[in-house]
Amino acid sequence: MEKMIQIKKNRNIALCCDNYQLQGKAKNLGNWDINKDLLPFYIAKHESSYKLYGKMKEQIVVEVEIEKVKRWDYINQKPYIGNFDLIKKHFVIEEYKTE
Repeated sequence: MEKMIQIKKNRNIALCCDNYQLQGKAKNLGNWDINKDLLPFYIAKHESSYKLYGKMKEQIVVEVEIEKVKRWDYINQKPYIGNFDLIKKHFVIEEYKTE
């Protein structure tokens, strides 16, 4: 699928959820037939998706090695970003400036 074509060209990936952004490197682990140990965890959270799409040849497992985490917060009505660098083991929080 398109996302794997992009990952083959550039393994850098960013995932967002709520006020978090995770950045890291993606790796194709292959289909469910060679990742059977992970399958019960996936089915527990996404059973209907697995039933609909799990046997399609395009379905693959992607591992993301997380390198950085950003968190957006408001402190005293001002926006801040907390930056966690997991490689350097460093954290800093800074006010977000738009100018």
